[in-house]
Amino acid sequence: MHSTDGAISETSFIYGPVIEKLTLLKNPHILSMGLGLGYNEILTTSMFLASKVSNYTISSFEIVPELIKYFKSWAHEQTNTPLDICYNSALKMIATQFKLQESSIKKRISESLENKSFLILGPATAVNSQSFLYNGILYDAFSNHTDPELWDEDYLDQFINNYCDTHNCYFSTYAATGNLKRILKKNNFTIEKRKGFARKRESTFAYKEL
Repeated sequence: MHSTDGAISETSFIYGPVIEKLTLLKNPHILSMGLGLGYNEILTTSMFLASKVSNYTISSFEIVPELIKYFKSWAHEQTNTPLDICYNSALKMIATQFKLQESSIKKRISESLENKSFLILGPATAVNSQSFLYNGILYDAFSNHTDPELWDEDYLDQFINNYCDTHNCYFSTYAATGNLKRILKKNNFTIEKRKGFARKRESTFAYKEL
């Protein structure tokens, strides 16, 4: 759940460090849980564009069909959607942050959807249906109170085993639950002590580099 101090600022604070790490890799794969209003996806595309990273894959889970439909319609400029004001506001702020043209970011998003380097996978599953593992996990699932199954220890263990690259993987989320920390340590991640955004006490940034 995003802070009232600014959803885009929180997105950059929590997930920007993972994306920054991935700009140094040759062909990064990044997984966003989930699409929502597309803030993580716009940020990722912008950071890759600013860093001249052209070979990558973004995969996003999303359980709400309307959010998938609206985002794709906005990206392809097909029809106006009820969420265009949110997408355009996020695009403007992120473009300003990285000194990019809004049209360039949106064009890259549209092209990535077309050539399938940006995949929207539908509802989250613990089993990876892709032929590759991910170097970056943006775990932006709703809270433990809203979606407790996504924060269950067994689910997290299966998810990390099935999705995370065994050599280079970076994981971030706004939360810092005991379940998550235990599973990350069990799977050989190093957890950096990191404060939360605004009034939140703690967030999670973890990495595995072999």
